[in-house]
Amino acid sequence: SDWSAVDALVGATVDRFGRLDVMVNNAAIYTSTNLIATTPEQWNRVIGVNLTGFFYCNKRAVTQMLTQAPVNEVRGRIINISSQHGMVACPGDFP
Repeated sequence: SDWSAVDALVGATVDRFGRLDVMVNNAAIYTSTNLIATTPEQWNRVIGVNLTGFFYCNKRAVTQMLTQAPVNEVRGRIINISSQHGMVACPGDFP
C-alpha cells in the first residue's frame, strides 16, 4: 500500500538482476470483523493492501517492463493471485 516501498522493491530487483521478469501479486489481509465492528482504520488498511497495493505493484512493474528489451518477444509477466473471497463473501469478515 506504499508507493515508495513498491518503487524501492522494483528498483532493488533491477539493480541486482538487471531487469524485472516476473511480478507476483499475492498479498492480502483481512480483519475478521463484521460491518458493525469494522473500524474506518481497519477498512482503510484492507483496501490499502488488497487494492491499492495491487494497483501500485502492477503499475510499477509495467513501467519497468516497458523499458526492457523483449526476451522471446516478452518484456515480462505479471501474475495476480486472489482468494476465493474475491468472489464469495467470508462470513464475519466484512472488508
